[in-house]
Amino acid sequence: LYDERFVTFGEDDVYQQSDAAGFIRLFALPARVRAIKDQELAAAKATASASAEPVPVDELTAV
Repeated sequence: LYDERFVTFGEDDVYQQSDAAGFIRLFALPARVRAIKDQELAAAKATASASAEPVPVDELTAV
């Protein structure tokens, strides 16, 4: 499997430097999607807590 002609990532006919950008974007996609979902969840929680009606104190202490 090892071949001296293919061990470099320099400019040659075997490795296309432009391929790296697509690979990096694809490899990072799950992390990007997770970050977007985390932001959406945080925004939803902030909206929910801002619009929640306060609970009267006597309801908090009733057991």
